[in-house]
Amino acid sequence: MVPLETPGRGRSAHLKPADDLFELAKINANSIPLDGVPYALVGTSMGAVRAYEIARVAERANLPKPMALIAVACPGPTTVEAYARSFRVKLAQTGRIG
Repeated sequence: MVPLETPGRGRSAHLKPADDLFELAKINANSIPLDGVPYALVGTSMGAVRAYEIARVAERANLPKPMALIAVACPGPTTVEAYARSFRVKLAQTGRIG
């Protein structure tokens, strides 16, 4: 198991914090240490939305796709897509997510 670091937190505290879920997904998708090893994404609550977006980025960017996406304590993909869109709208309107 390899936890994904979030810019501005943990070992990545020196980096500018991410304020855009989709940019964070791109950063994470491109930083997964694969070395040809199959991988799965696991996320709980907001982490499930992030894992879903990482999987979408991997698919669109022709990166190796996860063999599984495990989303816990989160609605299904149709709802997640609407939920994720609401972050884009809120960010566009207010300049922040929270």
